[in-house]
Amino acid sequence: MNKDKNQHFEILTRRYRKKEGRIFAFSILILFLISLLGFARFDGRNFAAYLTIAIQAVFIAYLLRHMAFAYTGLQMKWDREEFSDYEPPISILIPARNEEKVIRGLIESLAEVDYPREKFQVIAVDDASDDKTGEILDELARKYDWLIVIHRSKKDHDLAPGKSSVLNDALRFASGEIIFVYDADHQVKKDTIKKIVRHFKDPKVGMAMGRCVVRNADKNILTKLIYIEFLSGYKVNQYGRELLHGLAAYGGSNCAIRRSLLEELGGFNISSVTEDTDLTVRGVLEGYRVVYDDDAVSTELAVTNLTRYWKQRYRWAYGHQHVFYDYWLDVVRCKHLGILDKIEFLMFLFIYHMPVVMFLGLLLTFMWAFGIFLPRDPFIGLTLWIVLLLGPLLELAAGLVLAREKGKMAFYLILFLPLFFLSIMICTKAFLDGIIRGITKERYVWVKTEREI
Repeated sequence: MNKDKNQHFEILTRRYRKKEGRIFAFSILILFLISLLGFARFDGRNFAAYLTIAIQAVFIAYLLRHMAFAYTGLQMKWDREEFSDYEPPISILIPARNEEKVIRGLIESLAEVDYPREKFQVIAVDDASDDKTGEILDELARKYDWLIVIHRSKKDHDLAPGKSSVLNDALRFASGEIIFVYDADHQVKKDTIKKIVRHFKDPKVGMAMGRCVVRNADKNILTKLIYIEFLSGYKVNQYGRELLHGLAAYGGSNCAIRRSLLEELGGFNISSVTEDTDLTVRGVLEGYRVVYDDDAVSTELAVTNLTRYWKQRYRWAYGHQHVFYDYWLDVVRCKHLGILDKIEFLMFLFIYHMPVVMFLGLLLTFMWAFGIFLPRDPFIGLTLWIVLLLGPLLELAAGLVLAREKGKMAFYLILFLPLFFLSIMICTKAFLDGIIRGITKERYVWVKTEREI
């Protein structure tokens, strides 16, 4: 990027940092005032009942959303042309820190990709790795002339840590019109690049996303559950959002963005730990489409234990919550989105707050169980958790049906119940930590996911 683009990016970054924590504190203040008003206006039992009804309304709204996506995925099929003659120059960016276990697999898979080599560039960034990642990349660069390796020093890593900073460094060396991003644990199918590139023939398409499939599903029960979760997330959620609203989400890997749009947006936002969601919102607000292609597949590794699961999902929750606070008002004001599209976009951005809402429901349940508050209508309390769990389970089941694996894995659905409660803990902690960091001005730094083959 040129000097003007870098200055523009720095201005955007300062603006994002000023927002840190403000809306979190504002949200807690509003909740506190509503609670005071509720207890002042109503007795405790009435207030608990009204709060339960409000939570139920949120759950029902998301249940209807899950049902719409599931029905759409099961009933509709969007036919796409197999390939097109559109083959612009592309650059593939790979951030890599301590990825010696997986980096060779990704590069070797890219070597088999069906795309003109004269229009094909791969830029891998060794982000001050402590293992043999840099050595392996240098070895592969001697083998493949389309592979460029950049080594970041420890000083560079300490001054600008995180995936976004690494990608911005790689972008300076990129020559392609379309910029791909792959995490180091991915392996790419031979036709994936072409299938993603074909969408950029439409000038209104700013970003495109393929489907990610977990390839270590048989490692243990957790990886099996994540495999099912990914099935529903892509085949139901992503597919449904595109077919119903044309609002698919740009993901962090197996995805591409038009270079001109990326430069227009000032690059990857280094203040966001979920740069993919941040780019999704900024691109849509600029009037570009994000396209999802279910046939463009790459495989990746799921985390293999609950400690890594917690760290990964905490980052997702914390970053996604921040994106909601940064842009919800911009979405409301957006002139080129219709009312229903705005509602869907806001529900998508709010999704990592739903476990926080579930936490409130859990508190009410305990209050009723211990006789602190007893609802006037017991039916309200009894249906609270039924409605809560029905939507996610419906989406997971639809994903299994679409993947034609319902007979093999349906019995795993009951095991998602502990993960639901774990998600409540993760997202609620991320929410509360955001408030604390907003007050203390401490910055949360992007945390790398540890790999295990």
